[in-house]
Amino acid sequence: MYERITGYDPKARKTKTLSTRLLGKIPAGTEEMVPTRPRKKASEGKKTVVEAERTHFGLCAILEWTGRESGIDQDLLLSFGEEDALKLASVARYWLATDGAALTRLADWQIMNPLPYAYPMTEDVCGELFDTVGRDESGVQSYFRRRAERAGPKGPLLALDTVKLLVLYSTKSREPVAFVKQPGNIPDNVALVNALRQLEVLGLPSPVTVVDDGLYSQEILTHFARDRVKFLMPASNADSWVRDEIDAARDELSDFANICPFDAEVSGVKHTRTREFATVRRRPGGRNAVGETEKCSRRLYVHVFHNLAEAPEHEQRMRLELLSLKEDLENGIEEFRPSAQKLIDCYLTVARTAKGVKVGFNMAEIQKTKRYRGYFILVSNAIKDPFEALEVYRAREKTEELFATYKEGFNGNEPRRPRPESLRGRQFAQFVGLGYHGFLTKRILDLRAKLGTPEPAKSKDELGLEMELRSWLEETSLIGILDRFRCIDFITATGGKQSASWTTETTRRDELFLRLLGVTA
Repeated sequence: MYERITGYDPKARKTKTLSTRLLGKIPAGTEEMVPTRPRKKASEGKKTVVEAERTHFGLCAILEWTGRESGIDQDLLLSFGEEDALKLASVARYWLATDGAALTRLADWQIMNPLPYAYPMTEDVCGELFDTVGRDESGVQSYFRRRAERAGPKGPLLALDTVKLLVLYSTKSREPVAFVKQPGNIPDNVALVNALRQLEVLGLPSPVTVVDDGLYSQEILTHFARDRVKFLMPASNADSWVRDEIDAARDELSDFANICPFDAEVSGVKHTRTREFATVRRRPGGRNAVGETEKCSRRLYVHVFHNLAEAPEHEQRMRLELLSLKEDLENGIEEFRPSAQKLIDCYLTVARTAKGVKVGFNMAEIQKTKRYRGYFILVSNAIKDPFEALEVYRAREKTEELFATYKEGFNGNEPRRPRPESLRGRQFAQFVGLGYHGFLTKRILDLRAKLGTPEPAKSKDELGLEMELRSWLEETSLIGILDRFRCIDFITATGGKQSASWTTETTRRDELFLRLLGVTA
């Protein structure tokens, strides 16, 4: 049992802990508190007692600014009760600042790093929080809707499959909007459709769904086209129609007018095509009975691209792979992985004789494949401009970073909880933390892009300091940046009738970062 006294610090613009005192402990199996033994009395010769407290001001200021500026803290307060909202924000900040440390350490960490919830965040408190939030579906969906409103209706969204935890993610704001947990045994296309239904509740009609190449299939393409779901997805070069489109675009891609404005190594063109899709009905409806083929025609925008830098890399990689496989075959190895066996069947000739194995190269297939190296296609029924499509698709890579962060930085590698409600509550807390991470990461990237830009009002010394800050930000991860500001402490001390407070020394680079980010004035 602790007694904690808090107060508002106008300088730091936050509530901080003034003092914490251990009252006692309640032994297991009992209900009465056993008081702690009293402190030893001060020596008789000691006349002046100084009471002081130290907190990690720099780190806490950044976390508080992130919660306030992103609107996450306000959206939590509007969606849940005040106590649960403060607890959720506290857990999210802790996971962000510690790169996903275990919750068993939260209460101790909180002593030096004040959080929105002023009382100790013990493991039992966190467990009760996850149970409560996991049962509060109205609060969860209200929070999703408020985050969706902040993301804006025009931001393309991406549904990312990671063991059937699908997240709706704004590629423009780099922030997650909502998540859906579904059974792992349902097909990918069904999981995507179920996730998209949630958008109607969130007030985001008809977003563009960006699908990674790992989810590309003719079945998903047919489903999206048939149901008029706005989408953007890559197509495989192994498909004959894709190679036909590449052959038709070769001359256009060599024109300098079709060079990508933000990547000079890439050229791109758009072809408008009408394709026919056929599906076999599994349920009766309309004029078609079960088992009958239903056909429809849809207009698609086929964006064909050529990347000059990729062809040599593919060539070198293919040479190394084929030479390695050739050596293995000649050494008597007969069993290979399916992917390796596919390369052998396509590009190598294998003759087994009494003298051994003779391996050659199928140059006809190798030359045929070389014609399509460095080319790729994106298909959409919504985005007409090829370079806008490329920019949106590349932004989907940020979701891979997002889920690497989810697994490594928000304790996502330990998703199992004894109760389903507790698991959902924990996943929601992780989701809130991802929002903190996404917002802060984007603001730092935006800041980094502006640093070092010559302006009349900037002196040579200021430009030099900005370039120093930019170099540091480029070389430092987000957790490294937060660790750096963990060293900036805020200290208050009282002795007799005198009191004072001060912040430990900061460098000019640290002060510039906090000021340009918006944390300090």
